[in-house]
Formats: sequence, structure tokens, C-alpha cells
Amino acid sequence: MARMLDVCLDEHLVGHLIQDDGGQMSFAYLESWLAQPGAAAFSQSLPLRKKRFPAKECRGFFGGILPEGNKREIIARNLGISARNDYAMLEQIGGECAGAVTFIPARQELPKRDYHYRKKVETRKVEDVEHLQVERYDRKHVTIDGAPGVERLHQEDFCQTQNIVSELKYQKEGGPSFSNASSCYATYRPHQSLILRIFWTPRFSTIHWQQRRARKEFFVHPDKEIRLATLYDAISTIYYPELNTDMAMRIGREYSSDKVTPKDFVQLAGDAGRAKPLVRRRVPELATAAIEAVGKINITEKVSHEVAGLIRKRCTRAGRISRLVRASSTPAPTHTTHRRRKAVFEDAQHLLPST
Repeated sequence: MARMLDVCLDEHLVGHLIQDDGGQMSFAYLESWLAQPGAAAFSQSLPLRKKRFPAKECRGFFGGILPEGNKREIIARNLGISARNDYAMLEQIGGECAGAVTFIPARQELPKRDYHYRKKVETRKVEDVEHLQVERYDRKHVTIDGAPGVERLHQEDFCQTQNIVSELKYQKEGGPSFSNASSCYATYRPHQSLILRIFWTPRFSTIHWQQRRARKEFFVHPDKEIRLATLYDAISTIYYPELNTDMAMRIGREYSSDKVTPKDFVQLAGDAGRAKPLVRRRVPELATAAIEAVGKINITEKVSHEVAGLIRKRCTRAGRISRLVRASSTPAPTHTTHRRRKAVFEDAQHLLPST
């Protein structure tokens, strides 16, 4: 027997998620939503249209809302459902997912919720295990009718924007490359470059390349303005020898963060059609900025102190190699060189309106 869930964005009923008798999932926007002035699509991969989206066109987005890996296995086991059944899991836990999408049984009212999210970032301990508690970027503390409340921010990741299922999130397995991500970003922010965004933001750049998953690159949609989410749920994989240091997306020719050199960053810029001289100059600047930033942190925990040491070591190496690369590739100044430098400068200006 077919089953159906109402799908809401914030407090608005937007469409229906359906599982047919054969267990196949599909999604359709409501005509009433399509007729709304300013109606928004869930994702670039789910544009507004009357035609229903079959499973092959919607599973990347809806499956991507759910936990993955061992967390999904544990939840499925506790609920007595299959870990691969996206519909059944959304039916069970879809009332409180990441972002602003909510799933409720068809024709039921959206329940009122009393959120209790912490506002600060701090180190905490449960029994003998220390952990970092991080404020959620997809929840915003606001005042509603004079009382404190929480606004949920709609979000999607690079895999969801391209309808890539979470099982294929790594580039090695057919997931998105950095060029794919850069092109996707350009559709949302046509006057900005993802390459420039990363290489102009020291905090983002320093940690970004240690990310293991393409799914960690999120867009958030506050007030229909689309921007990159803040860095969230990051881990320094180089500190833990039992973890694989390969990255979700290749940089230049390398997947292993241990083997990446400034030449790979330059190749990355070229693959994305961006200015190589800017990246060649920016790598040592970022390395220096990261070392200076680490030196300003009051570090008290042993693990943090050791991670800081690894950051200093890698940044020192990157800066040294990059200066050698620049020295060997810098031509004598010519009129063409001056024009190229001017073009690089103008290219960088697209990044300056920070989002």
C-alpha cells in the first residue's frame, strides 16, 4: 500500500513524498506552492515544476538529509527499519532534521516545538571523554512576538545540489570534484569564485582541505540569499593515525593531504579556470596567516597543543615550497605581465563582498 508524507519548508506545506507499493520513492510539489509568489525550490536538483520527481531524481536530496554511515545503522537498528530505506527513516525522524525541511504524516498539523539549542562553542566532558560542542549553523536564535525563539535555516550540500546519493560522496567513487563544486557555486553566486573564496579566507582555507566528505560543503539559504555555510563538524585527520587522510575531493593530482604541494593548488585553480598567479601568491600568505593565528590561541589541552604543532609544521613546509615555486616561475616584467596582474586583481575583486 502506498504511503505519503507531507513535506514542509519552515511552516509552509510544499509537497508530498510518496512511497509506492514497490517501495520506490517519489516527490511532487503542490500546485498551491507552485502558484505562490516567490515560491522557492528545495534544491538546484529539484527545480519548481508540476511533473513528479522519480526516485532517481530526488533520492540525492532527500536521502542526503539523513545521517549516514554507522549513525544511520544505529538509528535504523533502534527503530527496527532498514538502514537503506530513506522513506521509512524520514517517516520516523523527519520531524527534526538538518536545515528547515520537515516531514510529517499526511494531513496532520505541523507540531509546535520548544527548541533548546545552546548558543556557544565550548569544550565539554561526558564521563571521561572530552568533546567540542559547536553551535549549529542551521539554527538562528531570534525574537518572536517578544519571546526568544529559533529560526531554522534551509540548507543543502554539494551532493544534494547535484542529486548525488551519499554513498557516492567521494570523488574517487563518482562523487563531485572541486571543478563540479566550483561550477555549482557559480550558478548560485555568478559574480564570485569558489577558488577565490577559499584562498581569500584564512580560517576556511586552513582547515578546509582536511575535510573527508564532499557532503560537508553546505549552502544555507537565509531569506532566500544563498551562501556558503560556516565551517562545521571538522576534524584534524592528520592527528589520528588510524584515520585515512585522503580527501573527498582531489587537489591537483593528489587525494592524500600528506602529498599536496602548492603546485597542486595551482593546478586546481587552472582546472577551475581561475588565475594561477593569484593562487601561487596566496598559498604562502595563508600559511603565514595560519601560523600567526595559531600563536594567538590560548591552548591548554594536550591534544590541541599537538594539533597546533602539526598545523605549524605543514604551513611552514607549504610556505617554503611555495616560495621556491614562485621564484622558479616568475618571468621578467613585461607589458603582458602587467596586464595579467591587473586581470588577477580584477578577478579577486569579485570575492570582496563577503557572504
